[in-house]
Amino acid sequence: MKAHYPVEFMAALLTYEMDNTDKIVDYIAECVQMGIEVLAPDINESGVDFTPLYEQREDGEKNAGVIRFGLAAVKGVGEKAVEQIIAARKEVGRFQSLFHFCENVDLRAANKQVLEALIKAGAFDKLGGGRAQMMAGLERAMESGAGLQADKQAGQMNFFGQMAGGNDYSKDHKRLPNVPPWPEPKMLAYEKEVLGFYVTSNPLSHHAETINIYSTRNSSQLAEANGEKQIVIGGMITKIRYNLTKTGRNAGSKMAVFTLEDLQGQVEVVMFPDVLNEYGGVLLQDAIVFVKGKLDYRRERPNVLASELIRLEDVREKLAAKVRIGLNAGDVTKEKVAMIKSICRHHRGKSPVYVAVRTNKGRVYAAADKELSVNPDLEFCRKMRQVVGEENFQLAK
Repeated sequence: MKAHYPVEFMAALLTYEMDNTDKIVDYIAECVQMGIEVLAPDINESGVDFTPLYEQREDGEKNAGVIRFGLAAVKGVGEKAVEQIIAARKEVGRFQSLFHFCENVDLRAANKQVLEALIKAGAFDKLGGGRAQMMAGLERAMESGAGLQADKQAGQMNFFGQMAGGNDYSKDHKRLPNVPPWPEPKMLAYEKEVLGFYVTSNPLSHHAETINIYSTRNSSQLAEANGEKQIVIGGMITKIRYNLTKTGRNAGSKMAVFTLEDLQGQVEVVMFPDVLNEYGGVLLQDAIVFVKGKLDYRRERPNVLASELIRLEDVREKLAAKVRIGLNAGDVTKEKVAMIKSICRHHRGKSPVYVAVRTNKGRVYAAADKELSVNPDLEFCRKMRQVVGEENFQLAK
């Protein structure tokens, strides 16, 4: 089923593990690697469960499909509250604003804690007003909604609302407090708290270029890296667990296993006792690090056996001691050589540059003049990759 109906299969898996945030995060990472987009929860579009969605293309065929996040999977919400939300949605069509929502949903089931979780998850984003405004105005919206519901139950209908055929909710966002939006780190932290992953953006995206330059592989490329003696991969530490080794010279010693998440997915990293003793201070939740190690293919998905853990701020010093450039003999022109020299001269430093020219008879290696030693900062790496090609540029310790 996974091969023929991947969207339906992954939606079913996500729904089955809806109460297990760690499993949801793992399956969403798998969706990313499969090219399946998981859409954020939406108060007007989401159901109880994770839902496969397809749109009709102009040629009549369906698109590749996406998965909509289920409301009951938002931490702190629950199925009973979602059932009340969906029942109210069937009555009113679509919720027009936070106030409209509170006027029509049973607020005993969808209580303040539930609504706070939905706001943090971004489920109300399309109703007007920012998340910080909605959170600040939530009590007022709930009081207004509860009052209107009480009037309806008592048979006291709003005469003008009836005559006009209903209320105009298009300006309800102006009823929300005028407060500044949440800073991005706070908003992302709330998303991670209630969803287990980031929706609006990923903190790693701010460091994408650095991770790309200093990593030799990303998580989606590990299966094809078999045979490589050592890799470097950068990302964020998202889950850490500690075990005791059972065999070997370090039997009974503490080791660590953690999940490293990059922009392409995630990989499990193992730190044996010796490595943990040396780099345990770098092993912190949500830290952005680089892992140097070798790949272990004994499981279905490869993991990394770490030999070194490097902080983001230390990566240039630790991984950029040398610059290696590879060129095909047919691509070596006076113009290209002049451009390489020019870039080196504009970024003078202590890291030597080594050039390998590939010929029909093999590779010819040469070290550039000492006067062309460089400081391989991001600008240098960016320019050199543009000239020689990403696959022909490498930093080495």
